Amino acid sequence: MSAEPEKKGPSIPLKQYGWIVIGVWTLVAAASLGWNLLQDREEALRVARQIALTNYERDVLYRRWAAAHGGVYVPVTSDTPPTPYLAQLPERDMLTPSGRRLTLLNPAYMTRQIYEMAQQSGLPRGHLTSLKPLRPQNAPDPWEKKALEAFEHGQLEVSEVVSINGQPSMRLMRPFRIDPSCLACHEEQGYKVGDIRGGISVSVPMGPLMPKASHTWSLILGHVVLWMLGVAGIVVAGRQISLSAAEAMTAQEAAAAATMAVQTVDGMLDGVIITDLRGRITHTNKALTEYFGWGREVVGELATKLVVDRDAAKILPGLTACLTQGYARDLECDLLTKDRREVPVLINASAITDPQGRPLGVIWAIRDITALRQAELALETERRRLLSLLEELPAYVYLKAPDYSIKFANRFFRERIGDPGDRPCYEVLHGFAAPCEDCRSMQVSATHQPQEREWVHRGGRTYRAYVYPFADSDGSPLILELGIDITERKRAEEVLKEKTRTLEAFFAHTITPLVFLDKEFNFIRVNAAYAQSCQRDVSEFPGRNHFEIYPHEENQAIFTQVVKTKIPYQAQAMPFVYPDHPEWGVTYWDWTLVPILNDAGEVDFLVFALHNVTDRKQAEEEIRQLNAELELRVLRRTAQLEAANQELESFSYSVSHDLRAPLRAIDGFSRIILKDHADRLDAEGQRLLDIIRANTQKMGQLIDDLLAFSRLGRREVKVADLDMETLVRTVAGELQNALGDRKVQWDLKPLPATRADRALMNQVWVNLLGNALKFTRRQETAIIEVGCRPAGDEDVYYVKDNGVGFDMQFAHKLFGVFQRLHRYEEFEGTGVGLALVQRIVQRHGGRVWAEGQVNGGACVYFSLPRRQAHQAV
Repeated sequence: MSAEPEKKGPSIPLKQYGWIVIGVWTLVAAASLGWNLLQDREEALRVARQIALTNYERDVLYRRWAAAHGGVYVPVTSDTPPTPYLAQLPERDMLTPSGRRLTLLNPAYMTRQIYEMAQQSGLPRGHLTSLKPLRPQNAPDPWEKKALEAFEHGQLEVSEVVSINGQPSMRLMRPFRIDPSCLACHEEQGYKVGDIRGGISVSVPMGPLMPKASHTWSLILGHVVLWMLGVAGIVVAGRQISLSAAEAMTAQEAAAAATMAVQTVDGMLDGVIITDLRGRITHTNKALTEYFGWGREVVGELATKLVVDRDAAKILPGLTACLTQGYARDLECDLLTKDRREVPVLINASAITDPQGRPLGVIWAIRDITALRQAELALETERRRLLSLLEELPAYVYLKAPDYSIKFANRFFRERIGDPGDRPCYEVLHGFAAPCEDCRSMQVSATHQPQEREWVHRGGRTYRAYVYPFADSDGSPLILELGIDITERKRAEEVLKEKTRTLEAFFAHTITPLVFLDKEFNFIRVNAAYAQSCQRDVSEFPGRNHFEIYPHEENQAIFTQVVKTKIPYQAQAMPFVYPDHPEWGVTYWDWTLVPILNDAGEVDFLVFALHNVTDRKQAEEEIRQLNAELELRVLRRTAQLEAANQELESFSYSVSHDLRAPLRAIDGFSRIILKDHADRLDAEGQRLLDIIRANTQKMGQLIDDLLAFSRLGRREVKVADLDMETLVRTVAGELQNALGDRKVQWDLKPLPATRADRALMNQVWVNLLGNALKFTRRQETAIIEVGCRPAGDEDVYYVKDNGVGFDMQFAHKLFGVFQRLHRYEEFEGTGVGLALVQRIVQRHGGRVWAEGQVNGGACVYFSLPRRQAHQAV
C-alpha cells in the first residue's frame, strides 16, 4: 500500500507543470497561427492595392496623353459612335481622303472604352465618375459618392476592401482635377482649372489574391500538428521523469500522439514531407501526391530530389536553419513534379524535437504559389508596358523630386534635352546653376494644382508642358511633367495666321468683285469691289438671295447645275442688265462660279468671282472695225509696194546696164592709152591713168555689191539640211589655195549641222573668212579659229582672228552698208560684206555681233536657231 503513494507523489506536480507548459505551448502555437494568417492577409491587401494604384496611374497617364493631344480620332462604328458631348466642335467628325469616317473621342470617352475592354477581359475594373456627371452612366455608387465627398474636404485618396456582388474587392479612388483640356466639355458646368471634377475608382477582386481556403486550412492543420507534436514532446518529456509504469504509459500516449500527428499531416491540404536529420524523406502526405505526384516512392530519397537542380542548393541551408534555430521560412524555389513539370512553391520548415529539445527530424510544408507568381508577373508586365509606353511617347516625360533631382526621364527627354544623370532639373533643362525663381513645378508641389507652361529650349525648340502632382509607390511626393514639341505647330500657326491675314487683305482690297454664296444662292459675304460695282453698301447683301436682287433665268440655271454637278463653271462676256440701273445699259461680265465641298463631298458654299469686260467688249468692237480698215490699208499699201518693187527692179536694171557701160568705156580707153600711147605720157600721166582705172574698177565693184545686197532682200531662202563643218572646210580650202606662200594656222573645230540655204550660208563664210584673212595679213602667222557653242535654243558660230582688230566704240558701224573702220589704202573692200552677212543671218532667224580690240584681233559671232532635221525656217 505504501508503494502507491510513492508512485503518485512525484506525478502530481509533474502534471501541474505539464499543463502549464502545454498552455504556454498552446499560446505560442495560436500566436504563430494568428501571425501567419495576418501576414497572408496583409500581403494580399498590399498586392491588391499596388495593382489598383498601378491601374489608376496608367489610366490617368492614358487620359492625360489623350488630353494633351486634344483627343483621338477613331473610325465610326457601333461601339464608337460620335459622342453628342462634342457636337459643338466643328472638327468632331472627319472624312479621310480615302473616304473613311473618323470621329473624335474625348479623353473621358476613350477612358470609358478602355474600362469596358478591361472588364470584358477580366482585368481590374475602372470607373470615371463625378457628383455632377454629364452621362447618367457615370453617376457614382454609394461608396464612390462617399469618397467624392471626402475629396471635397481635402482627402487625397480613399481605399478599402468592400463586398462587390458578394465577393471581397479592393477599391481605390483618387480625385480627378480639371485641366485646360477638360474645359471643352465641362466649362459650361462652371468648372475652372484645378477644380475637383470627380474621381477615378479602380476595383480589384480579392479572390485570386487572398490565400485559398486550402492554404488556410493547411496552415491551421500544420500548426495543429506542430502543437500536437509539441504536446506530445511535453508529455513524453514528463513521462520520462515518471515512474516506470508512468513512463510506459507516457510512451504509449506519445506513440498515439505521433500516430495522430502523422494522420493529421496526411489530412493537410498543402504538401508535407518529413525528413530525418540528413535530409532524407521519411514520410509524405496525400496532398503531396495529389498536387505534385510524389508518393511513397520518394521515401528514403534526399529532399533535393523534389526540386529542380538550380534550386537544390536552397534546401541544405533550410535544413541547417531548422537544426540551429528551429525553423526556416519562405524558401522560394521551383518544385519538380513527378511528370517533370516545374511548379513554383513556398516552403516553410520546422524542426521536430524530442522532449529534451534534441532534433529528431524536419517537417516541410510545401505551398503552391503559382497564382501569386502569376499576379506578380502580371504586375511586372503591366509595369513594363507602362514603361514602354512612356519610352515610345512622342513627347518628353520626366519625374522629379522636391529636391530638383530627376528620378525618371523617357527616351524622348534623353534624346532631345539630354541624359540627366545626377544633374538637377534646372541645369539639364535650362543650363542654370540655381533653381528657377518662378519654378512652376514647386508651385504644383505646394498647391497640388496642375499647371501648364510654354517654354523654349536652348536648342530653339518650343514645348508645351503639363505639370501634375504625383506620388511614388511609397507615397513620397513627386512631380510629373509631360512636354509636347509644338515647334512645327507654332510655325504652322504663324504661317496660317499670315495666310489668313493675306487672304483677308486680298478679299478686302482686291479690285476683283468676289461673292460667297450658300447652296440656295443666299449672300454670305461680299467684298467692297462687288458692292461698289453694284453701287450698294456691303451690309445690304448678307442673308438676301442673289436672284431676288438680280433675277436672271439663264444664270440661275447655271448656278443650279453647278451645285448639282459640283463642277466649276466659267462664263465669258456674259451680257447683263442691272434691273435697278437700266440707264447703265447692257454690261458684259467674265465670271467664274466654283463650288467648295465639305468633308462629306457635298457643296458647302460657292465662290462667285466677276470681272467687268464691258470696256473690253467695246474695245474689241472698235478693234474689229479698225482691223477692217487696216485690211483695206494693207491692200492699198501692198499695191503701192508692188509698184515700188517694180520701179526698184527697173532702177536695178538701169544701174546694171546704164552705169556699167560708161565705167567699162572709161576703163577700156584708159587701158588703151596706157598700152598704145605710153611713150607719149610722162610718169605722172601714167600714174593718173592707173588711178582712174582703179577707181573705175572700185566703182564697178560697189555697183555689184549694192545690187547683190538689193537682190538679197527679194531672194527666196531655200532651207535644207546643211553640214556646216564640211561647208567651212571647203571655203577655207578654196581661200587657202589663193594665198600662195602666206602662213595661216587654221583651227577648225567641230560644228553642228543645221538647216539653212547653202548658197547664202556659203556667202556668209566666204565673207567672214575672207575678212579674217584680209585683216591678219600683217601678222607673220595668221591664226584663224572657227567654232560653235550652244546658247539656249540657238547655236552660236564664230570666226576669231589675231588681226588688227577694231575699237569697240565703233562696233555698231560694222554691219552698216558702206561702213568701214579702216582706210581703203590699208585694207581693200567696199563695206558691204558684213552688211550682207547680217542680212543673210537675219533672214535665217538669227543675229550677228562682233567683239574686238585694237591690234588684239577680232571675233565675229552669228547665231542660228537650233532646228531639227526637215524643220523649215
